[in-house]
Amino acid sequence: MRRAASFCRSQSKQRVGGHQALLLVDLLSDSEVAGPALDTYVLWTIDGADIYLVSTMPLSIPSPKPAQSSLTLKLISRVRALR
Repeated sequence: MRRAASFCRSQSKQRVGGHQALLLVDLLSDSEVAGPALDTYVLWTIDGADIYLVSTMPLSIPSPKPAQSSLTLKLISRVRALR
C-alpha cells in the first residue's frame, strides 16, 4: 500500500517587496520511493485582492535559486502590466 506523507516543517511571516507573505517549508516523503524526503518551499504573497503562490522543490541545492521572493516580484509586475 502506497503511503505518501507531507509534514509542515516550518512556517514564517515574510515581507516580499512590501507585500505580506507566508513561507511554508514542507517535508514530503513516499513509502514507494527510495531516498530521503524532499523539502518543498511554498511562498504565498498578497498584493491587494490578488494572491500569488510560488512553489519550488530544490533537488540538488539546499534552498531555492533564484529566490522565491524575486520570482514573485517579477510575477506581480508582469500581471500588473497585463491589466
